[in-house]
Amino acid sequence: MAREAQAPVNLFELRPRRRARFARGIDGLVTVLVPKFTGRLAVRWLVPLMARPDVSVRLDREGSFVWDRCDGATTVEAIAAALHADLGAAGDEAAVAERVGRFVEKLAHASLVTLDLPGDGR
Repeated sequence: MAREAQAPVNLFELRPRRRARFARGIDGLVTVLVPKFTGRLAVRWLVPLMARPDVSVRLDREGSFVWDRCDGATTVEAIAAALHADLGAAGDEAAVAERVGRFVEKLAHASLVTLDLPGDGR
C-alpha cells in the first residue's frame, strides 16, 4: 500500500499552545519554568528531593509578548503581525516574522508549546 503524501505545513498557519508553567514578574516579563526531568521514574523519585525541580528561563519583552499569545487560538502569522505593530517602525515586517517563526520553532523543539493545525478544533 502506498502512503498518501501529506502537504507541507506552513509554520505561520499553525497555532502555538503553551505547555509549560510560567510566572510573570512585576515588570510584566515572563519566566518559563522548564522541568529538569520529565521521565516518569525521575519525576517520581528525584523531583521530590530537589529544592528547584525547574530551570527558570526569563524571556525578554518580545519573547514575553509572543509567549502571551501562544494561546492555541492565534496563528504564528497573527502573532508576528501583532509584534510588528507593537514595535512600530522599529522593525522590518519580514525580519520580525522570521524572528517570531524561529522563536516559536525553538519553543516547540523544547516541548514548551505544541503547534496546532489550522483546522484542529481544540
